[in-house]
Amino acid sequence: MIWVLDHRRDLEADFRAFFHLSPKQSQALPGPEFMGLAYRCMVFPGVMAARAAKIQQDQQKRTRGGVEKSVHDPSLSDLIEYSTSK
Repeated sequence: MIWVLDHRRDLEADFRAFFHLSPKQSQALPGPEFMGLAYRCMVFPGVMAARAAKIQQDQQKRTRGGVEKSVHDPSLSDLIEYSTSK
């Protein structure tokens, strides 16, 4: 939940758009209520959902890139038999 601190202004923008709360009102929320609303922002098409989607996309690219690179590394051909069937 540390991500909340890094994205306070983005959350305030989403809170304004989705929950009609001013930044001042969102700052006055009790911690559990603030966190609950922050978590819910991910399901609305706002700033935080876009950030979460981008992070997920980047992680998938790194994972796929890393697997593909190591699996198709010619220097490993003596140790690994590659198969083209899936």
